[in-house]
Amino acid sequence: MLCLRTLFESNEEKSRHTSFKRRRKLILDWMMVVTLLFLMSYELIGRAFHEWLGIGMLFLVIGHHIMNIRWSKAALDAVRNAFVEQRKSQFLMGINRDIEVYNHITSKQRIEKEIKKMNDLVAV
Repeated sequence: MLCLRTLFESNEEKSRHTSFKRRRKLILDWMMVVTLLFLMSYELIGRAFHEWLGIGMLFLVIGHHIMNIRWSKAALDAVRNAFVEQRKSQFLMGINRDIEVYNHITSKQRIEKEIKKMNDLVAV
């Protein structure tokens, strides 16, 4: 009973932590949206405020990428795995092509030997 209670509490803490992270990401995303809207109204806000907002936007984008590093890693792994699979298939296709060429050459040699044998039999 005690183990189940601690297990349940740890799951509750995990969900609380997950919802806190999700809320923090959403707040950051909305801050980026609002900052971007202000950045697009350059004539209304002036040059100095526009530049300060641009610097703030840089930090928001960096924070956004830090918070979503797991997504970036997963995307990079997917690209890397696709590239590795492509290279594997190209390698295997190359081996298959080499085998086909070898079989063609050897079958051609066998046919030539058979023709030579037939010519020798006909000549006798």
